[in-house]
Amino acid sequence: MTPQGSTPPRRRPSSPMVVASRARFAPAGIAAEKLEAGRSLADIGRPGRSTFLLGPPCSEPYRLFRTFCKGPGGLIMSGAHPGRLRARYGLHDAKILWLTSLSGTQERVLGPQDLEYEVLGTAMRHFRTNPGSMVLLDDMDYIASQVGFDALARFVKGVSDAASENGGCFLALADPEAFSDRQKLALAECFDGVRLLRDGPAPPARAEGTVLVRHGTYLMHRFGPDAYRALGSMAAAHRTLCITTLPPAKLKERYGLLGVEFIWLSDAAAGQGVMRPRELGYAVQQAAARHLRSGPGSVVHIDGLERLGPYAPFKDIVRFVKCLADASGEYGGILVASVHPGFFGRAEDAVLRKRFESVLA
Repeated sequence: MTPQGSTPPRRRPSSPMVVASRARFAPAGIAAEKLEAGRSLADIGRPGRSTFLLGPPCSEPYRLFRTFCKGPGGLIMSGAHPGRLRARYGLHDAKILWLTSLSGTQERVLGPQDLEYEVLGTAMRHFRTNPGSMVLLDDMDYIASQVGFDALARFVKGVSDAASENGGCFLALADPEAFSDRQKLALAECFDGVRLLRDGPAPPARAEGTVLVRHGTYLMHRFGPDAYRALGSMAAAHRTLCITTLPPAKLKERYGLLGVEFIWLSDAAAGQGVMRPRELGYAVQQAAARHLRSGPGSVVHIDGLERLGPYAPFKDIVRFVKCLADASGEYGGILVASVHPGFFGRAEDAVLRKRFESVLA
């Protein structure tokens, strides 16, 4: 009860409830109306609208695509292998533009270096020839790692404008861990709405043992004996190539890796199986892709991604990993890479993890 003559205490306005698992994805400063528009499914599917999907990798973007894309008029631009996307999300009627540098595939492909010309032109032509259709962009983190954030932002703005002009819908997915708050805010300004995605299911992980599938891509957060034991187990069942900066003779002697083929990255050694570390983006990549092409179930193991740092910038390491992940998808092979936990920063780790289907703890 308030004493006579005193002023009643003012109630603080209640703040909108924010789900904790989503709140950490959105930086402060995103306009409330953009968040409101992203929450409304009716707004997402409205002709001429563009929506920024901000959250961890999950199935919701593809569920939204299937919900609003009627018939075969939709276009997906992704770095993931098209065959795996079709099988996983039932996208058999969608057109898929595979963002890859892999050659010799029957899929429709363009590389990130063509972003502001061929890739943008493809999206614009799609909207013009398919009025009211939808475009979904995935792997924004990979694009930014290869051509820079500013080029990505210009591209996203161009596609968003094309959707608005032609009455189409544009969805674009970004992993919040891969971008700074400033970058997320800059991207949000290119869209009509921002939708915060739920935490996706954790990638399948095994604490120990062998990769027991015929194909797939795996990132092992292991190093030392655990990683080499897993490598030896794989070699017992699959033709296995290990790319390493360490002397193969010592690895064979210490861990009994007698059934493993090696590419030894060294500037000082010579002989069979030795390649120069600075040839990572061409000669080493080509040799590893040939190995994956040699037969279904062939394994390539990249031993210690952190050890490649002295020889190649991060963008080249990501491109190397993605090319081999793409080759494993195309040829039915297995790609495994090990990395020392905590070596890479948060954003770099998010970009690398996105290249793999599973993470082995």
